[in-house]
Amino acid sequence: GEEPDEAARMPALVLAVSLALVLSACGGASLSRAAIEHNAAGAELLAEGDLERAEARLRLALEFQPAYAEARANLGLVALARGDLPAAEEHLRAAVGLREDLGEAWGNLGVVLERRGEEAEARACYERALSIHPGLRFARRDLAWLLARSGEHAPARTHLLRLLELD
Repeated sequence: GEEPDEAARMPALVLAVSLALVLSACGGASLSRAAIEHNAAGAELLAEGDLERAEARLRLALEFQPAYAEARANLGLVALARGDLPAAEEHLRAAVGLREDLGEAWGNLGVVLERRGEEAEARACYERALSIHPGLRFARRDLAWLLARSGEHAPARTHLLRLLELD
């Protein structure tokens, strides 16, 4: 089959990842309740496509908790949805700098790098994301497409078969 274009892949990525980032933050005992609530609201607005309000909520989350990796990663998704790859990369790198175990942010950093044509770096980010969270469907799918495009059909097939098993 044909590879889906980037625009077709974006809505599912935003929804799945932003909600995952909200859920991963809920266990953060040291996080401000207000920061968690603003991040959750921002993630919902992001999933609905209301980028202006999503950004406002996410920036409020960061005012309450400046080192809040999930809110920073969600800001990266806002920038990615707008097509602002430099800002998306900046936010996502900041997020993984705050929390190296944030698989969703690594996967989305891979998306940004792939769109910039930096395929080797994108591959490393997808692999890092999957080493943290093997169930990240978007990272596995995007890694498989990247591998297939580069002629690495056997590893691409392996990832696609794993993706089928996840579903």
